[in-house]
Amino acid sequence: MAQHSSYGDLFRAAMNGQDPYPYQCDVASGTHLPALIDVPPGLGKTAAVVVGWLWFRLFHPSAEVRESTPRRLVITLPMRTLTRQTYTVVRDILDELQLDVGLGLLTGESGDRKTRPWRLEPHRNVILIGITDIVTSSAMSRSYGSSRSCFPIDAGLIWNDSHIVLDEVQLIPNATATLRQISAFQTQHGASRFGLTCMSATVTRALLSTVDNPFPSADETVRIAEGDQPESLLRRLHSARTIIRLDADTKNAKDFAAEILRLHRPGTLTLVVINTVDRATEIYVKATTLAPTTGPAITLLHSRFRPYERDSYIDRIGTEPHDDILIATQVVEAGIDLDAATLITEAAPWSSLVQRSGRCNRAGWRTDATVYWVVPPSAAPYEDDDVDATVAALTAVDGESVTNAELLAIPANEAIPLVPVLRESDFEALFDTAPDLSGNDFDVSPYIRDSDDMDAQLTWVDLESAPPTPDTKIPDPQFRCRVPLKKVLDVATRATKRKTIWSYAHSERKWVQISKIRPPRPGEILLVDKSAGLYDPHKGFDPKSDKPVTIPEPDDASSREYRLIDSAVTSDSSDADGGSIDHSQWLSLDQHLTETQAQARVLVENLPLESALRDDVVLSAYLHDLGKAHSTWQNALQATGEPPDRNIAWAKSPGTSRLVYEGDITSFRHELASVAILDAEMSHLLDKAHDRDLVRYLIAAHHGKIRMKVRDLDGAATGTVFGIAEGSADVFPVLDEPAQQVSLTTDQFRTVNPGGQGWVEMTADLIERYGLCRLSYLEMLVRVADWRASSRRFQIPEGAAQ
Repeated sequence: MAQHSSYGDLFRAAMNGQDPYPYQCDVASGTHLPALIDVPPGLGKTAAVVVGWLWFRLFHPSAEVRESTPRRLVITLPMRTLTRQTYTVVRDILDELQLDVGLGLLTGESGDRKTRPWRLEPHRNVILIGITDIVTSSAMSRSYGSSRSCFPIDAGLIWNDSHIVLDEVQLIPNATATLRQISAFQTQHGASRFGLTCMSATVTRALLSTVDNPFPSADETVRIAEGDQPESLLRRLHSARTIIRLDADTKNAKDFAAEILRLHRPGTLTLVVINTVDRATEIYVKATTLAPTTGPAITLLHSRFRPYERDSYIDRIGTEPHDDILIATQVVEAGIDLDAATLITEAAPWSSLVQRSGRCNRAGWRTDATVYWVVPPSAAPYEDDDVDATVAALTAVDGESVTNAELLAIPANEAIPLVPVLRESDFEALFDTAPDLSGNDFDVSPYIRDSDDMDAQLTWVDLESAPPTPDTKIPDPQFRCRVPLKKVLDVATRATKRKTIWSYAHSERKWVQISKIRPPRPGEILLVDKSAGLYDPHKGFDPKSDKPVTIPEPDDASSREYRLIDSAVTSDSSDADGGSIDHSQWLSLDQHLTETQAQARVLVENLPLESALRDDVVLSAYLHDLGKAHSTWQNALQATGEPPDRNIAWAKSPGTSRLVYEGDITSFRHELASVAILDAEMSHLLDKAHDRDLVRYLIAAHHGKIRMKVRDLDGAATGTVFGIAEGSADVFPVLDEPAQQVSLTTDQFRTVNPGGQGWVEMTADLIERYGLCRLSYLEMLVRVADWRASSRRFQIPEGAAQ
C-alpha cells in the first residue's frame, strides 16, 4: 500500500490529480468525519467522505485515530434506486488507490466483480453503498428483505464498527430522526467504534435535533466558507439556469409529451421530473408514440424497475449524453450525477425542487441552461401547502437566471415534517427478534418512511402453476422489483390464480397468498409466477401487463458470491436444517467444528475486542454444533444418504432430501441440543469459558432462532422442547469424547426455571452485562464463522486451526 503523507496527497491520488476543495479538506481536518456536511449538490460530497474516511482509517499519522475509526463506511442514499453512480465513484477511488478495501452493497443488488460478500468479512475494511430502508431497518434489527433469523447479523454489523453517512437527509426525515436517536443510544448499549454523518444542501435544524441527540455543534459541522475559493468550485457554485414557467396545457399527458419534444434541444440531455410514477409512465408512453424514429432516445426511470433493467439505462445515459430525454420521478434527486441542458419539472416541495435544479447545468459550463416548471394536476404525493409555497417562490424568480445557492437562500416556507421518535425503551425492545404468539412483530416502518411510501420486493419465479414450497429458489436481488404495498394488495385482491402473489409465513413454515387478511409487509420478498406478467422492461412494474416476465441467468461473479449469503438465509428460514444437506460431500462434525473455530479465530484476531471475549467467541464457534452429535439429529442426517462410516458424527451430507426426525418430532433445533449436552455430562468442555452463560447463549443463537425466548410451537404435542426430550439421550463420539449416554434437562430453557435461572432471565443479564449492541456483535461473529466454514471458500491461515 502506497503511503500518503497528507490528505491533499491522498485526495489527488484518488481523484486523478484533482485538488480537494477547501471544504473537502475541512472534512478530514479533525480526528473523525463530522456530524454534518452542509454543502450544495454537485460539489463532491461523496468523494469528501470516502477519501476522508480512508485518511482517518488508513493514513492518518496518529495510530490512535486510525484505530478509533470504524472499519465500515456505510453511505446511505435516500432513494431505493440509482445507487449505481455512487457505487462507481467509490469503486474508481479504490481502483486508483489500489487499496485492500472491500466494496459492498446494502441495497438488495448484486454489484459487479469488485463487490464482496461483506457480511462474511466483518474483519476487513469495507465501504458499503446502502439505501435508507435497508440501513435503517438493519439498525432497528428488522432488516428489510432478510429472513427473521438473519436480523441480528446486520444489526450487529451496523451497530458496531460502522460509520453511517446519510445523504440528502431532507428527503428521509423519518429515517434521519431514527438514526440520530440510535446513535445516541449506542454508547450506553455497548457499541464500539461508530459514527453518523448527515449531508444535505437544505438542512433543517428541527430535523437533526432529536430528543436524545441535539443539533450538531459548529465544530462538528462543515460548510463552504466565504472568501477565496478555487475557480473550479466557483464555476459550479455560480452555475446558473433561467427559470421559466411553462404556460402550455400540461395536464393532458399527450399535450405534455408534445411540449417536451418541442423543448428538447438535439444533442443534449433533457431531464423531465414528474411527481408520481403513474403520470411519469403515462407521459413516457405518449412521448415514445409521438417521437420521430430518428429522434432522441427516450428513457423512463422510477423506483419500480428491477435493478437488472434500471442499471442498463443509467449506464447508457451516463454523464455525457448525446441526444436523450429522460423522464423520471424523484429518484433523480439524489445518488445520480446528471447534467441536463434543459430541466422540465412539476412543482414540488422546495427542498426537492432545489435538488432537481442541481441536475441542470451541474458543471456550470452552459450559458443557456433552462428550467421549465409547471403546476402539477395534483399535489400528490406531497402536501398542498408545500407545493403552493414552491409555486409562489418560483413565480417570484420567473424569467430570471439564478444559481442553486440563490435558490437555497429563498425562504419557501416548507413545512417541517412530523416524524415519530424512537425512544430508548423501544430500541431495547427491538433486540428480541421473535414474533408474538400471533406471528406479529414490532412495526418499524413508521420510523423509516411515511406509510404511503413503503414497499415490498416482488420477484418472478417459474412456479409451473403450483404454489411455491420452502425449497423454492429465490432469484438474485437484481431481479427483484420494489412495489408499493398498496399496489401489491390491489393486484393480489383481484388476481386470477395465475397472478397469485405469495409471502413466506415463518410461523407456518410455508408460502401463503397475499390478501386483505394477510397483507404485504414492508421490505419482504414476495413471489409471483413469471407467467403472471405485471412487469414491462421499459415501463417497470405494470399491473396491466400480461406478457411473461424474463428471468435471465446471473452471469457475474458477485452474483455467485451473493448466493452464498442467500443459501445461508434460506437454510435459516427453515427448521429442517437445510444448510446441512446438499453439500459437496460428507463432512465430519469434528472437521466442521475445528474449521469453524479456526474461522472465528481469523475474524477476532484484529477486532477491537477484549481478549476474554475473543476467547469466548472462538470457544462458542468450536462447540456450536455439538448438538448434531445427538442421535435424533444424526439418524436423520444419515438417512439422507450413505455415509462412509455410520459410527462417527457427521455435520454435512451430499443428500438432497429434507431431514426427517423420528417419531412425532417435526422440528429439532440442534443448537439448543448443543446447550443441553453442555449442561449435562459434557459440561467440562466449558471449563475454559470466561463467561459460561455468554458461550451458551452464542451457541444457542447461531441460527438466529433461539435468542431471548425459547418458544416451541410443536413442543406440547411431543413433550419435547424443539425435539429435545428430558432424560437419557445417545450422543455420537465428538471432539475426542466417546459415544455415550447423557442425561438431558430442558428446565433451563423455560421462561421460569424452578431449579435456577430461566433462559429469559439469563439473556437479560447478558444484555445488562455487555449491552445489546455488543451482544449482537458477538452473536454475528459466531454465525459468520459458521457460514465461512460451511462455504469452504475461505482459506484458513496456518496456525489458526489449533
